[in-house]
Amino acid sequence: MDGQRWARRAVGGVVAVAVLTHCGGGLEGGAGPEGPEDPALATRWQEASSGVASSGVALEATSDARVEASRPAGRFGAEPTLGVDASPQEESLLRFDLGDVSPATVTRAVLRLYAIDGTNNGPRVFATNPYFAELAVDWYNRGQPLSAVLADAGAIAAGGYVDFDVTAAVRTVGTDGTVGFMLRADSSDGVDFASREASRPERRPRLLLTVDPLASCLPRTDTRTLRSPVMQDGYAYELEPTRRHGSAPSLVVSGSGRRESYLRMRLDLPAHWQPRRVGLNLFVETGANTGPYLYGADPHWPADPVLGQDFDWNTRPGIFSPFLRGGAPIEPGTWAHYDLTSLMTTPGQVYSVGLVPGSSEFVQYASSDSITPANRPWLELALESDPYCTARGAGGTVGWTKRYGGQGEEVLSALATDAQGGFVALGLFGSAPFPNREGFALARYDAQGTPLWSREVTHGNVRAAALTVTPEGNILVVGHYLGAVDLGAGPLPSTGGLFLAKFSPSGQTVWTRGFTANNGLPDDNSRTTHIAPVAVATDAQGSLVVTGQLFGRVDLGGGYIHAGPASTGMTDAYAGGFVAKFTWQGQHVFSRAFEASVSEQSHLPRAVATDAQGNVLLAGRASPLANLGDGALGQAQPFVAKYGPTGTLLWKRGFPGTFGEVEAVQALPSGGVAFNANLGGAFSFGGVPYTGGEPSDEVLPTNLSGFTGRLSATGTDGWLRAVDTSWGRLGGLVVGSDGAVTLTGHAGGTYDLGGGPLGPYHDATPDTAFVARYSATGAHLGSRLFDSNFHESGQITPRLLLAPQPGGALLVGATLTGTARVDGTAYTAQGPSDLFYFRLQP
Repeated sequence: MDGQRWARRAVGGVVAVAVLTHCGGGLEGGAGPEGPEDPALATRWQEASSGVASSGVALEATSDARVEASRPAGRFGAEPTLGVDASPQEESLLRFDLGDVSPATVTRAVLRLYAIDGTNNGPRVFATNPYFAELAVDWYNRGQPLSAVLADAGAIAAGGYVDFDVTAAVRTVGTDGTVGFMLRADSSDGVDFASREASRPERRPRLLLTVDPLASCLPRTDTRTLRSPVMQDGYAYELEPTRRHGSAPSLVVSGSGRRESYLRMRLDLPAHWQPRRVGLNLFVETGANTGPYLYGADPHWPADPVLGQDFDWNTRPGIFSPFLRGGAPIEPGTWAHYDLTSLMTTPGQVYSVGLVPGSSEFVQYASSDSITPANRPWLELALESDPYCTARGAGGTVGWTKRYGGQGEEVLSALATDAQGGFVALGLFGSAPFPNREGFALARYDAQGTPLWSREVTHGNVRAAALTVTPEGNILVVGHYLGAVDLGAGPLPSTGGLFLAKFSPSGQTVWTRGFTANNGLPDDNSRTTHIAPVAVATDAQGSLVVTGQLFGRVDLGGGYIHAGPASTGMTDAYAGGFVAKFTWQGQHVFSRAFEASVSEQSHLPRAVATDAQGNVLLAGRASPLANLGDGALGQAQPFVAKYGPTGTLLWKRGFPGTFGEVEAVQALPSGGVAFNANLGGAFSFGGVPYTGGEPSDEVLPTNLSGFTGRLSATGTDGWLRAVDTSWGRLGGLVVGSDGAVTLTGHAGGTYDLGGGPLGPYHDATPDTAFVARYSATGAHLGSRLFDSNFHESGQITPRLLLAPQPGGALLVGATLTGTARVDGTAYTAQGPSDLFYFRLQP
């Protein structure tokens, strides 16, 4: 078939019926006889092409050309087709001039091409040198790609439009405003596109730009696909002119004993969505070499008080132009796909189409009354949302991005930076498998995200929970293990429990410690219990401070600490908590346990940090029996507590009467404390009343609101800011040298982090991840949302990890599942999930 395609080109590019023999050809897209021309159709497509959005700009190509390896000196810039094929090799080039459009204001750029024939694997698009001469370019002087892959098409239907997202290239165009694209094949199933010399203007290449002069808003859109049934259908038979077939199980089209079929549909769309492609799908019961022709028809069907809207031969809907699709062979037992995008354009409006004979053959489709529901006709609606803002305020520009992964699952669990801006990642990644997610990997990168080394721990049941980097660049890791484990410094206690490990800046094991918890009961004090670290921190001396949950008792080097009898129940055990500090050599400094309470939400330590004086900051949720250092709390509550270097309680700030937890805590340069909290219920802060969650809803652990705030160095209330997360959550927290705080979290729908609405005005997408920055006094500086696909495989909640870099920049890390877009560029995981890092400029 590729030989036929080359031969067609060699004699001048004759198309027509020869297109049907192309390897990628098929029914969809209207391969086959063109049908009558209709000038109104061209006008309609021109209007659609120029109406990308309220701020849309449509540009025509200023040059385009095809080049061929088999005829390397051939020049095909004046021909009406752009070909892309791997065998024989063909590539195509296009140039666009942006004119008065500033690249910085372009929020989305789409290269739209019309596919004359189809393929099962479409081309890749690259940026290339735009300064080629259309009538002089050949295989020898065509240039090379100047970017990574901008877009990569899959299967392409014949006779339809194909969109390639090329935003990344357009936003980086130079001052002359000229951009070039190269199309390269992914397979030997080639495809032809209409060039700018095509006879029908609506089929010529277009560059569709979405432009927003408010660049800080960074609008984007979402896409989704809906399935919708047809309203009515039926057929009419010339030899039975007064008989109605609206309830027949099949739709029949035939030129011998003429029969025609009609379908009536409404374009029903959710609010804030627009159609980008509308396809009619019909199940073929009896096929033909020449399928029916599809036309637009009168949607006002005759009404009957008994039969409803139905018709016979005499009252069948009138046919009107334009000719839409049809004429190609159709196979029984397959689905015929008809593109109705050019017809169905107005949401809420009713449309009708007619299938009329293309030959004398008998064709039969399943109708909406088919006895097989799965075979009934349906509309496939490819939708695009209204543009919405993804950024507000200043800062937050993405610097570099890095994606690392292979065919396996890569998971990022923790992230920490060093003094030079380099960083260390903890998770499950690398060449070795991690059965049952046991084991862990460490990797070190320079400040630009270039890998320096990696280390994998794959033996034994080891699960790492958190890491931090000391001022000297050493790496501290905490986690849990079971059974015999050796992390490189000798076996840990064989019963399992908490482990602490220190690795050198080059990844070598320095020391490890293991601690086993048990129930402490007189009749069975040998039964081990669970101890689960949650967070780790370091200080100027390289100390290790760890917090987590504790069941039973444990000796961390200063004698047993106990989480109370509720934590050792034979049937139901409730978690207590602990905090402990060790020297840079792994020697015990202090440890403290927090008692569990029956029938209360488990004690939940969430975060630990240190300040410049070596004090320890602890945050989370405590049970009523927990003693933070000055007696039992008496009421379960979220809290922040500050301890001296040797473990003496200096102060605590609780939120009694609320549920939720303090999620993150960091020391401020002034000596104060910044924190993030997810709280539900009524409370007071600084003498001002606040309410977390939605008061009209039932009080549930999930009905929380986000708050970020500040306490003084002595624990008195500073400022507190409610963060609209729409039932989302606040996560990590980073503090700058100027006292500004940057936080992350996730939220759904539309939310306002202080600079104006962010997010889609619809409910068709899951939660999005966000980053927000506030000044030392709590004023909003900038906020930005990111893709919902920054989450682990099998989960739906997005999660970003933050770490500071020098000069006020911010490192962001995530697990990428599926495809996510950042600044218009799509990044796709190579396996179930990949590691993804990017830098946010201050």
